[in-house]
Amino acid sequence: MIDAIKSVSNLPDSEPLVTVLMPVCQAERFLAPALLSIVNQSYRNLEILLIDDGSSDGSLDVVNRFEDPRIILVRDGRSLGVTARLNQGVDLARGKYIARMDADDIAAIDRIERQLRFMESNAEVSVLGTATAFIDQFNRVLGAPRRSPFDDISIKWRLVTSNCIAHPSTMLRAHVVREHRYSMDYPVAQDYELWLRLAAKGYCFANLPEVLLLNRHHGGAVSTIRRQQQTELSAKALAVYLKNTLDIDIDQRLARSLLEPPGVTIGVDGNLGLPIEVLRRVGSLFLDRIDHSSASTIKRFIESDIVFYALRSIIRSIDSSARYERRLDFTILKQAVGTVIADPSSTVRQSIRYLMDKRSATAAVQRIIGEARARGKGEFFH
Repeated sequence: MIDAIKSVSNLPDSEPLVTVLMPVCQAERFLAPALLSIVNQSYRNLEILLIDDGSSDGSLDVVNRFEDPRIILVRDGRSLGVTARLNQGVDLARGKYIARMDADDIAAIDRIERQLRFMESNAEVSVLGTATAFIDQFNRVLGAPRRSPFDDISIKWRLVTSNCIAHPSTMLRAHVVREHRYSMDYPVAQDYELWLRLAAKGYCFANLPEVLLLNRHHGGAVSTIRRQQQTELSAKALAVYLKNTLDIDIDQRLARSLLEPPGVTIGVDGNLGLPIEVLRRVGSLFLDRIDHSSASTIKRFIESDIVFYALRSIIRSIDSSARYERRLDFTILKQAVGTVIADPSSTVRQSIRYLMDKRSATAAVQRIIGEARARGKGEFFH
């Protein structure tokens, strides 16, 4: 039986325009600040739909401390998994829009207001994300904010190498996600699989450039506990997407290498060259399908992403070398750069030499990407 802790009848008379959908599972530790950030939103016409997945900790006690008639807690005592709970929430949502939120994240006070204004003004957009920043269990900021592409075409290209739409930051048109739903074949990475499926069907995406969500990274997060499964299922979804949309047939292992660049420790032809060849082929087919008026800009974006892919691979090699105290082969690294940057400059070569000597991944990021910026492609390095 469904236990509605906050009755729907206690909600304001008007139908909510936005449903905030928050799955809850053993979320006691971080639930209060997450829920508080939604209760205090500058936009007020919300229903806040919490779908519990068999929590046995103090999550219920946390929710009961909030005296807000917009909060609805749905619980049946069972553990069905987040995908099933997301679909349950989608079915129960009354809003025209569904704003996703995780039970351990923190939303900016004007997040819903900004996203709603954009969605109401851009009827063609079905999925809207935002930039995010990362925090740890102590609310300390981790690194630089994550800023993904803003426009539909760039997002669809970037989805080939990463999930560039932060799920807990998204606002979706309810009728779209209700029609297409989260796939029950994906207990994790269900968001990435849905984005790829919607992209294949021609739905439009966007990201706001402002940081409107603090995404918490901690030992209990799904992305930490089930990282390997998340990677494998993401690769599976990507392989299906490339086959169905571009007729590019790759196995799951190669799809995984597109999402997580391999190192170059066994040579370019062995592992880095093939993913880049696939990316170039995808890029070519992608360009054939877009409006010619934007083709030159998108071509630059694609080329820069392929360069960045190679640099990420090099950085991974350097980081691995430092971790295991192995010395890298400079010739292989130079070849890796050469596969994407014609006649790499002496600065690139010097930087790689320096990085091998220092075995510093941090320096790798600063120097190699700094060189890429100097080559006129800095606007694409977020």
